[in-house]
Amino acid sequence: MSDARSLNLGKLIEQATLPERDAIHIAVCAVCANEDLLPSQHVGVVNRNEWGDFYVGPSDKPIGIVDPLLTEVVPRYSQFWLWLYPGSITALRHDWTHPDLVTMKDERIGKAITILKKPSDPISPTGPKWRTQNVLSICKEMKETRKYDALPILADALEEAGYEDKEVLEECRTQSNLSYQLQEFAHERLICLFTDDEKATAVRWIEKFAHRMGQSYERLMLAADTWMDGEKDLEERGEGWNDSWTRDDTESYKGIGIEEWKVFWTHYEKIVEEEVKNKEATFFTCSC
Repeated sequence: MSDARSLNLGKLIEQATLPERDAIHIAVCAVCANEDLLPSQHVGVVNRNEWGDFYVGPSDKPIGIVDPLLTEVVPRYSQFWLWLYPGSITALRHDWTHPDLVTMKDERIGKAITILKKPSDPISPTGPKWRTQNVLSICKEMKETRKYDALPILADALEEAGYEDKEVLEECRTQSNLSYQLQEFAHERLICLFTDDEKATAVRWIEKFAHRMGQSYERLMLAADTWMDGEKDLEERGEGWNDSWTRDDTESYKGIGIEEWKVFWTHYEKIVEEEVKNKEATFFTCSC
C-alpha cells in the first residue's frame, strides 16, 4: 500500500515505472454542508460553530472533495464525509491534523484539544444514535436565534439518523395553528426533546401532568411563565402580592396536591434553566 503523495493523485500519470495497480489510505472527516453540494465537488471550510462543527462549501482555498461515492446532492446542513487532498495531513493515522481543520485552544492548560471526532464516531458522544452533531447544530441555531423555520430540515436530519417517532416528526413539518405565545413553547419543547435527555424527561412529565388537568403542555408552561413574571415584579417592588393568575373555570387543578406542584416546578426549572424559589405556588384560579 503506497503513500498517496508518491502516486501524485490528482495529476496525470507521467512515470512509466509506476505500478499498474495500487491501494492507498484516504483521510476523511465528518463535516456539514453549508449549502447544497454535489458529489466530488471541491470544497473548503467556510464556517465553524461554537461546538466545533466544520461547515464546508465552495472556497478559494479548497481542502478536499465531497464524498465521490454519493449519488445524490448533499442537502444544506447535512453531514457527510469530506475526502481530504493527498499530502495535506500530518500522518496516515486515525488521529491526524490538518492546517485548515485547526484545534480549539484550551486556555486553561495552554494545549490544543481536538474539535473533530474520529471518522468512526460522527454522532454525539452521549445520548441516542439519532442525536448527531448535525441535529444538535440545527437545534442550537434555532434556540439562539428563536427562529424555527428550519424545523422541517431538522425533521429530515432526525429521520435520516434513525429517529422513529412519526408523530413528533410530523409536528416539525406541520405549520402550527397555535397563537404566537404558545408556538414559542411548542418549538422549545421540540428542541428539549432532541437535545437533552434530562430536559426531554421533564417535558414528558409535564405533558402528562398537563393532561390530567385538561391542559396542553404549551398552555401550562405559558401560565407558569406568567406567574414567574409576576414573582419577579413582586421581588422588585418588595411589597404586595403576585396576582398573575391564569383563569381555569374547569377547576381541574384543584385535584393536584402541593407535592405534585413541587415536582412540576422542579421539571420547569430544568427546561427554562431558571430557579424557582417558591415551589408550592399554584397559578390557576376560577371566576367563582
